[in-house]
Amino acid sequence: MNPDVQRFYGRLPLSDCIQRSAPTLRQLDQLYGPNSGRVWIVPQLTRIAEFCGQTARWSTLQMQELTAIILQQFGQLTVCELSWFFQHFKGGRYERFYGTPDPMVLTRSLRSFLSERNMTWQRIEQDRANEARRHPEGLVGIAALKSYLARCREAGKDSILEPPPPPP
Repeated sequence: MNPDVQRFYGRLPLSDCIQRSAPTLRQLDQLYGPNSGRVWIVPQLTRIAEFCGQTARWSTLQMQELTAIILQQFGQLTVCELSWFFQHFKGGRYERFYGTPDPMVLTRSLRSFLSERNMTWQRIEQDRANEARRHPEGLVGIAALKSYLARCREAGKDSILEPPPPPP
């Protein structure tokens, strides 16, 4: 994913990024082959260093270690969530670099983001549970539809548009 998409995901509410269907860093390796997660992360990190005006770049060793740590400790995050994080990091929402780019500033910021993401996810789940309690007819509607379809199958109807036999 191109680092330019950070701007797109950065405009969305975090809850939208969390609920969006996208591969995690770990899934990138499974979907596109070994090191795909690493290949995705490096341009994101390079863009951050450039944006922050860092004339001294991360060394090759720092970049290798940082990408390995991100994959290991934050590999459950999706590329959408990480794009959102990188855009908001550049916007000053998290820690900042002083002098040279410090990988630990980034990992501490990712930990803060992970806490924020988890709280947002809990709020989403709580909202869903509250909605289900307020509108149990949605669950009843699903059960009624399943019953209707079962009656259609039992009656040998090929189409659900044909009326089923009346309920017993």
